Amino acid sequence: MKSSNILHVFANSSWKGGEQYVFNLSKKLIVDGYTVTFVARKNPVLSKQLNKMGKAVAFLPLNGMFDFYSAIRMAHLFRKNNISVVHVHSFKDAFTAVYARLLAKKSIRIVLTHHLINRGKSNFLYRWLYKQIDKFIFLSKKARTTFLSDQLPSLENKSAVVYNSLYENEMPATSLPLQLRLMFGWDAAVPIFMFAGRVVEEKGADVLIDACIQLKEEPFYLLMVGDDTSDFASQLKQKVKEAGLQDRIKFYGFSVGVFSLIQECSVGVIPSVSAEIFNFPILEFMKSGKPIIATNNGSQNECITQRKEGLLVHPNDVNQLAKAMHELLHNPTLVQSIGHNAQKKYEKELSYTTFYAKMIAAYFR
Repeated sequence: MKSSNILHVFANSSWKGGEQYVFNLSKKLIVDGYTVTFVARKNPVLSKQLNKMGKAVAFLPLNGMFDFYSAIRMAHLFRKNNISVVHVHSFKDAFTAVYARLLAKKSIRIVLTHHLINRGKSNFLYRWLYKQIDKFIFLSKKARTTFLSDQLPSLENKSAVVYNSLYENEMPATSLPLQLRLMFGWDAAVPIFMFAGRVVEEKGADVLIDACIQLKEEPFYLLMVGDDTSDFASQLKQKVKEAGLQDRIKFYGFSVGVFSLIQECSVGVIPSVSAEIFNFPILEFMKSGKPIIATNNGSQNECITQRKEGLLVHPNDVNQLAKAMHELLHNPTLVQSIGHNAQKKYEKELSYTTFYAKMIAAYFR
């Protein structure tokens, strides 16, 4: 099947997680000998990234179900590049792909990855669209269950859950040991908790800070890694200062080297308040053999079994989060066991090799 030609449609006009998903998958496909064609809305960042691979992108308006111009242009690409699979990442683009297939009069498999947790639409137009899509990919069981609900059970037999993963060639080498401790003057014997994500309310950053204030008499450090330029983050920094914890809780800011920072930490804390469809930092902690404390309101419990690969707590529950952190501070045996189990689960079930094999199956079976 490596003679197959695949067309990828980037969903956004800016660079987001979905674009990185397509970019990494496309790089792997190209390395494995597949021919990949790209379609997108105007996106200078995307152009720059694709130029690194020596690939061009066809820019189309992609304005949705009534944009027949984009469908005509896409149909031309189908014929010109002998496309056999088209992979879209929004229902707006799925309409375009379906129209283009009809115009091209070719047997082309349409695959859609749904990157959200929401219910599917059950009106006539969308039911027609769903019938035209050959394969639905969901990033978690929760996402699939929510989408299908009670209205669309007939789609289950052409859907699959494919957990996203970390593209191995993107993972940096580990950093030098004790670099963080030297930077901040932190004691080598004291555990470091690490938060990775935007320092915003929906990520539970304030819940974590409140839990740390409860634990201020315990020996620990906390590293907050992620964009912390908002007013909300400024308020948290002030709260930390007022609690006298500014030497023990550090706001590191955004970093492209999150994986390297994880190597120097003891426990990952992902206290998201909003339901997560998928969380990359959880995978990075698991791959690194680090135990995780996470909330149980999204797909987290699909990756983490309670007390096996991590500790799960309720969202917005400061007391429960503080209790979980306290337990790991005083139970090094559990820390070691959870970290080991998390790494093994990543290697067995959540690696990019597993993700890629499932995607190939979705394309061609």
